[in-house]
Amino acid sequence: MGSCWLEGYTLPYEEEFKTLLGVPEEKRLLTLVPIGVPAEWPSKEKKPLNAVLHWEKW
Repeated sequence: MGSCWLEGYTLPYEEEFKTLLGVPEEKRLLTLVPIGVPAEWPSKEKKPLNAVLHWEKW
């Protein structure tokens, strides 16, 4: 499975996404994290987790 954080792109289409996903009118939809099987996997090597994770401090 793969996922991708979508932020900013969703705002112009917020009402369409809310209708599609059944989100109540009084709620805001600021970001989406779609999860599924990607058409292709990224080939770029990722940084190790300890290089990007900050636990209770910067």
